[in-house]
Amino acid sequence: MIKISNQQETILNEKGDFPRIYSLIRFFRAEHVEDFRSGHIRLGSVRSYRENYQDEPGKKNDDTEFLSDLHQPDKVTIEINELQLKGICSPVKIRRNLDHCSYLLCMSAITDRFLNEHNGVQRFSPDLLALGQKAVFIIHVDEFIRRINEAVLKTDHFFSYPEADGRISGLVEYVDFNSYHGQIGPFRKSYEYAFQLEWRVALVYVWDDIGPYPDHIFLEVGDLSDIMSTVDSSELFDGEIRVTVRENTNPKDL
Repeated sequence: MIKISNQQETILNEKGDFPRIYSLIRFFRAEHVEDFRSGHIRLGSVRSYRENYQDEPGKKNDDTEFLSDLHQPDKVTIEINELQLKGICSPVKIRRNLDHCSYLLCMSAITDRFLNEHNGVQRFSPDLLALGQKAVFIIHVDEFIRRINEAVLKTDHFFSYPEADGRISGLVEYVDFNSYHGQIGPFRKSYEYAFQLEWRVALVYVWDDIGPYPDHIFLEVGDLSDIMSTVDSSELFDGEIRVTVRENTNPKDL
């Protein structure tokens, strides 16, 4: 549990169009922590997230991952050779043919928006604990994102997803697929996955070799030991992390 301790009612300050991110957390199997610490960052393919996690307690599998658009049946017309199809009973899901070469780094985020909406308390779903025995905290988010961007720019085979407006990273917005109508892209998901509190890196990878795309690739960002900390995942569920406003400071200064 993550908890804000403060005597004032307004405990955090949210500015701009996007929430402020205080920390990013990645749940790992213990044997993968050192790779991450050294900046050898694994990105899984969208194909693997859609297909390979059917029995994963953390519900990483998502067959709607990376939809391009989602259209409600009462808002679209489908015609084939001027024959109009009627009786559409479920949303129309549209994909680009990029699943085979799209890759993700998925982390959970601690944000001012979530804390404000839940009275200063952020809980992690026990399902996330099943994703790994270790939790890696990024304690300098801006620097982490800078290093990610720098590593991507150094290569000539990573690109942003077409519906991402040039972004390669960001918080996921959760929407109700039973009513949402419009563009999805890499930074929107079904509300059933909202417990993941996800921030992600989403990249299209241009593979030079002839043959199938791999289930995962690596992005080399350099040593991360100066901006991360590691704890046992169980500590996030058995105890709490408390953020306290320092004396003689205004919450707006946080």
